[in-house]
Amino acid sequence: MTRLGRPSENQLVTDCRVTFRLPLDWSVSMQKHIHIISRDKAKNLGMTAYFTGIPCKRGHIAERSTSNASCRGCRKLEYVKNTDKEKLRSKQWREKNKDRVIKVEKAYRTDNPNRSRLSKSVWYLKNKESQREKKIIWMKKNPDKVRAQNSKRRALFRNAEGHHTDLDIKKKLSLQNNFCNYCKKDLDVTGYHVDHIIPLSKGGTNWPINLQCLCPPCNQKKGNKLPSEWEELINKGVINV
Repeated sequence: MTRLGRPSENQLVTDCRVTFRLPLDWSVSMQKHIHIISRDKAKNLGMTAYFTGIPCKRGHIAERSTSNASCRGCRKLEYVKNTDKEKLRSKQWREKNKDRVIKVEKAYRTDNPNRSRLSKSVWYLKNKESQREKKIIWMKKNPDKVRAQNSKRRALFRNAEGHHTDLDIKKKLSLQNNFCNYCKKDLDVTGYHVDHIIPLSKGGTNWPINLQCLCPPCNQKKGNKLPSEWEELINKGVINV
């Protein structure tokens, strides 16, 4: 079962040809064409929500939950009015249904790999300060695991195809005119990191052709993303460089 109400990236709804444009005063995230589909068809497709285009009793033109036909517009208003109570209820439900949550989220990630990576990156960027603090605390509490991770990184580096020298790095800096390859900041001012364009963890090599010099902030934001993933985040305005 997919977690979202809409079909997954790998699903094709061939019998739903009609689309409905939501009102302009509805939420920005809902400003898109949505397939009109019956509740029975939505159930057969494993969807958790469906859309009829018909207003609910409160006048919302929104998706409805497949399980009980309730309006998600009404549900959203209730959540806003009782945020703390709803957060607690959601947390308690997830704790009681851990196995189900893990199964559904794993299926969603499998069906929607691109959407999952993007949402994860967006969430991290919105919470990077708190995540950094948690990471520092975790590293202090788990020195053995940190050493194991560092050893794995060194093993990747040793086992990757190719090699480069300090002279290769100097050539890269010269080719880039000592500017970051993304944000174009002066690397003499910011300092620089040597980045693997295709990450070692994803099959990249140590040959000079797979290297670039980035300022520390750009390298940290890029992490182990593939060039296509990185460019997608930039194009969508999720990351500013």
